[in-house]
Amino acid sequence: MKKKYITFILEIALIAALSGCGNAPASASGEDALAEAQTSTEETSSVEAISGEAQGDTTAENQPEASEASGESEISQEPEVTESPEPQPPEPDTTVYGNTAGNIMCGGLFLEDDNYFYLYHGYDNCVYRTDRKTGMSDKLVDGYCLQLNLVDGKIYANNAQEDSIVEIDPESGQVTEIRKGGVEYLMSADRELYFMDTSDGSLRKIGLDSMEETVLVDQPIVTPCVYKDTVYFALNSGEHSLYSVPREGGEMTRINEICSYMPTLYKDRIYYLGVENEEYSIRAMGLDGSGESVIVETDALVMNLFNSRLYYVDGADNSKAYFIDLEAESPSPEPVELEAQIEEAVNRYAIESVSEYRLDGYMGMNFQQDHMAFMCWETMDGEQYMDEYLYDEEGDRVLPVAYFFVDRKVVEAAMQESTKEPKEESANPDQTVPDVPAAPAEPQTPARSYPPGNYSPGSIYGTKLSQAELDQVADAVQAYLNNYDFSAMSDYDKVETAHDYLCSICEFAPDWRYNRADTAWGALVYYEAQCSGYAKAMKALCDAMGIGCYFVHADEYATNPSHQWNEVCIDGNWYIIDVQANDKSGFRAFYLLSDDTYGAITGMSWDRSIVPACPADYY
Repeated sequence: MKKKYITFILEIALIAALSGCGNAPASASGEDALAEAQTSTEETSSVEAISGEAQGDTTAENQPEASEASGESEISQEPEVTESPEPQPPEPDTTVYGNTAGNIMCGGLFLEDDNYFYLYHGYDNCVYRTDRKTGMSDKLVDGYCLQLNLVDGKIYANNAQEDSIVEIDPESGQVTEIRKGGVEYLMSADRELYFMDTSDGSLRKIGLDSMEETVLVDQPIVTPCVYKDTVYFALNSGEHSLYSVPREGGEMTRINEICSYMPTLYKDRIYYLGVENEEYSIRAMGLDGSGESVIVETDALVMNLFNSRLYYVDGADNSKAYFIDLEAESPSPEPVELEAQIEEAVNRYAIESVSEYRLDGYMGMNFQQDHMAFMCWETMDGEQYMDEYLYDEEGDRVLPVAYFFVDRKVVEAAMQESTKEPKEESANPDQTVPDVPAAPAEPQTPARSYPPGNYSPGSIYGTKLSQAELDQVADAVQAYLNNYDFSAMSDYDKVETAHDYLCSICEFAPDWRYNRADTAWGALVYYEAQCSGYAKAMKALCDAMGIGCYFVHADEYATNPSHQWNEVCIDGNWYIIDVQANDKSGFRAFYLLSDDTYGAITGMSWDRSIVPACPADYY
């Protein structure tokens, strides 16, 4: 671990500094974007993709359509008699429970109580509990635990990796499976969990006291929202209009006639995105569909309620976010202006300052008691990143997430490293050392040998790796070759061996900027890498085995323009393989796929003209 990084971590531990999050540049620098058009003289069947040194990580966990009722307090109106004391806000409506609409809209990745933040961290693929005062974090659970709900001190989550609902004890970290089967839109209300069963799309609930499961709607639904004694949802049919059903079960009631999305509720009014005559608008109506009105003409990407304000991201330009004050006499959109605060926060806490900053687009907004969590695309000094932030409403400041969630074990290790006694000098520096005759010249060491591949400076394995680091990569690759007998292996066996080997030795790095996590050195020598490091290491192993391999970089139109993966050749046919995504997920979800399949399930796009076509899945 670099001394500079150790010092930075210690500063975080001591002053609870909140800094930038697992940044992933999405555009390659000019130096790194040069193609390696020819294969190494030692390569026989490998080819290298045109790409750069940019880094990234898939984060496909967010659910942009899910919605739930706001649990904020009702706001009192000013009394007409000015000399009377101002009334206190009433107690929160105890018939409204669970996360805010914003939490479920963003996949339910963030919770808070008076002492802790709870966050699903997409870069580390785990759930952290973080002390609000110190920033020190303890990892509660590994894996995709989304749609977090806090109920009586316990967290209930959708474990998308295991297709189950789990209960997490924040104190002990114990994880208990309470229901098997895939779900979406998991939300809590009055010690009940509401969700959509992914096997048939039905709306269901589980009582946490009895663990009894009830089917409320046996037709496919989307974006349910619990409000008081009713669940509101869109029926996933051709009409896609809004319906309601009592929480205790019964007949469902149709509320409106137009195509509708993302219902959320505030003071007995339903706010939703409606589509009529191919025109999009945010609308409001009563609980029975009466008194409908258009609030603003827009194609909103996300829509959340927080402290009597309706927030949304503009579908025409997702770098623009707005809020509408629902308590105003004439509600109208007002811009959410966070760009300058993000830049100030980055420059306050990051190691390297940023001279030019641009907010490129919001990926969602996730609300809790006092904070808005949001993810966004941004450009810093010409490089694009994807980051996550908390907006502190009371302090009117932005806090970068990742360095706030500082793993306690990492901090303790850094502190131990920083307090180690320096090694004693072998001689007194003040002592005069007598002249020693020069030793006879040693015979010149012959040039070292390398496994098949490209180990020259500028290699695709890491364009900025030194020759010494490339030599270490070569040694690691040679050790890999020595561990297996490849003479009798098929092409498939070789690819599988390399894939499983990388998954067994490497862990996902929380930040590409440290320990060469964006290179083959990070994966094969330091054993930590991000997607670029995994892909470059896979390229090095395939080169050594004589397997055709490309290193592929997403383009600007992808859901994550920073992501990188490989194409490999098996028996003359090309397939996509994403080692890093498989390693994080724990199973082979992205293994030997066609272009169309991979693009469809990940939202990735890339320049297909510079790499071979992958027309079919292997299986």
